[in-house]
Amino acid sequence: DEQQEDEAEAPAAPAAAAAPSEPSVPAEEVFRGAGVEEKLIPFCTAVLYGLKPGTSAKQLYKRLRKISGFKKLHLREGGGDGEPVAAPAGLVGDVLFETPKATTAALKKLDACTMCGATVVARRRVESTTSTDIRRSRQCRIIVRNLHFRAAEADLVKAFARFGPIREVHIPKVDVTVQNKSGERVVQRSRGFAFVQFIYRKDSAAAVEGSADLAIRGREVAVDFCQAKKVYTAEQAA
Repeated sequence: DEQQEDEAEAPAAPAAAAAPSEPSVPAEEVFRGAGVEEKLIPFCTAVLYGLKPGTSAKQLYKRLRKISGFKKLHLREGGGDGEPVAAPAGLVGDVLFETPKATTAALKKLDACTMCGATVVARRRVESTTSTDIRRSRQCRIIVRNLHFRAAEADLVKAFARFGPIREVHIPKVDVTVQNKSGERVVQRSRGFAFVQFIYRKDSAAAVEGSADLAIRGREVAVDFCQAKKVYTAEQAA
């Protein structure tokens, strides 16, 4: 199947979003010496996406210090190395808590809450995946079928960003020859499907579960997890 072949071989293009800024210092380095065992720092760090531009660390501190287990805050610009290319616009906050348990409790309070005039998305840092981890990466990747031929990456970002930060969007295209008054010319046309790569597995699952009756550019699409080509072929033959 051409769709599954593309899923395995085609390079994914960045989603339509603001240009990434310079890579920032990793939270793990910032939080060293903060009283949490170094190997536990990723498990104890909550990442807040979508903080309103202009928000100060002092403003956030007043809110965060009321949460049990809060240790330290690191506020930075989004779009650095390893960050999503499509996420709620604004600043990103790395928040360190004393223990993984305290972080779990804090995430329940922070996710989808309003902070300093913006609704934030909160995720545990260790839950993120990198593009080099193929197995986990595929668990975060969905395929969108029956896509309108005029749909653009920005349309997909608009449709799926509500589920969580997106790493990249890819719309496979094919060269087609069209005829007009000036003669023939070759243009690129969508093949009618696309791939959306989330950073967090829970967000890709939410996208699959929450996309029933989803329409993009007026056409209802079908959303599912990506599969390896041999698995997809076997299921179709069954």
